[in-house]
Amino acid sequence: MSALAGIFAFDPRDRINDKEFTELAHGIDRIGPDGGTEYLTQGLGMAYRAFHTTPESHCETQPLVRDGSILTWDGRLDNREEICTKLGRRIEEAPTDLELVFEAYQKWGTRCFPELTGDWALALWDQATHQLILARDYIGIRRLFYRVDHRSVVWCTAIEPLVLTSSRKLHLDIDYIAGCFYPRPPVEATPYREIRSVIPASFLAFQYGGGQRTVNYWSLNPHASIRYSKDSEYEAHFLNVFRKSVSLRLRADRTILAELSGGIDSSSIVCMADDIGSRCRRPVVETLSYYDTDEPSGDERPFFTLLEKRRSRTGHHVSISDFRRLTAAEALAPLPDELFVASPGCTQRSLCWDSTIAQIQIQTGARIILSGLGGDEVLGGVQNEAPELAEHLLAGRLTSLARSALHWSLAKRKTFYALLFNAFELIGATACVRVGEQAAVQRPVGEFLARYDPQSP
Repeated sequence: MSALAGIFAFDPRDRINDKEFTELAHGIDRIGPDGGTEYLTQGLGMAYRAFHTTPESHCETQPLVRDGSILTWDGRLDNREEICTKLGRRIEEAPTDLELVFEAYQKWGTRCFPELTGDWALALWDQATHQLILARDYIGIRRLFYRVDHRSVVWCTAIEPLVLTSSRKLHLDIDYIAGCFYPRPPVEATPYREIRSVIPASFLAFQYGGGQRTVNYWSLNPHASIRYSKDSEYEAHFLNVFRKSVSLRLRADRTILAELSGGIDSSSIVCMADDIGSRCRRPVVETLSYYDTDEPSGDERPFFTLLEKRRSRTGHHVSISDFRRLTAAEALAPLPDELFVASPGCTQRSLCWDSTIAQIQIQTGARIILSGLGGDEVLGGVQNEAPELAEHLLAGRLTSLARSALHWSLAKRKTFYALLFNAFELIGATACVRVGEQAAVQRPVGEFLARYDPQSP
């Protein structure tokens, strides 16, 4: 993942603080080790640091400055051929993703965003309309955060530089903290009330004078449906989509690591990657597997070794139980003072874990890790009954509660007690926010959060 950062002053007569901009740009050096540069004018500064993962990315020069407009892009454009066709370009000309995105914006303006399929985030200064645009892909894979005050907006791929360069006291976002406990934080929230995340499938437009608007450019169509006459046709459709999805993520310039547990999701990804690689030229796929002999169902070696045998290639194995024993002393130890992360939850052990995985990446030369994480959620294997039951409880609809609990109990094979416990847990998380809000919201963030490794997720 490459890195973007920048500052836009709402008054064009204001001059960007050189020290703040330099510190902001320096803050993303660790994310983009392949170099980059900055563009600085009186009221606008934009920085970029590269992390190359595709062959085309080596040819990019960012920030891209053309006709007064400036673009920084972090992403992988998956529908390059489609965009080329719509722009009247030939794919054989092999323009970079950066150039295609810039040309698409020049032709369609912000209407280009729904056309860009892939994982991406961008910052763009439009000279014609005098507005700064921050946008993310519709799933929100690539990160982009921003901080707004009365004078300017500051944005960055990571939260840490926004925290460390802030001249104002930052405060905890209680909704975010509550979401860390159950079920998850709001998509736009960060640990800090003053720092927000660009919402997936939307873009922010900032103008001189401080004008700001958020526009949703894509939403899921709840009425869309796919209808076939045979089950085999659904299977063929799914297989085609799955193959295409894996293939697009194999557009890399070096070895790829793929997590392999031996379960359906990760095994399917690895097998599909091997099948694609056998038909056309693709990077080598190495596997990365974890196992835990201390857990009754945690030792997955019997499963992933079967797939390794089928591939005739032994993967990289990490023993979680051994790692836990070796790092027992660091389980709750804070990270060194010189390391800082803006999200709660990491300790010295987190740094050790990141170092373990990083060593495997260095050994294999890999920069991309494929994961089956979330496969159950995407394919409907995981449902959450708590919000529905909690709504019935709070509204006092006991008959509806009993009916819903019965259906959920049969579907998930859970007792009524377990279902109601989860519902009350959700209600309790909301109550905790109300109780703690007055006591905690005015206290500075430094009293709550430890300083820890900025390379942790």
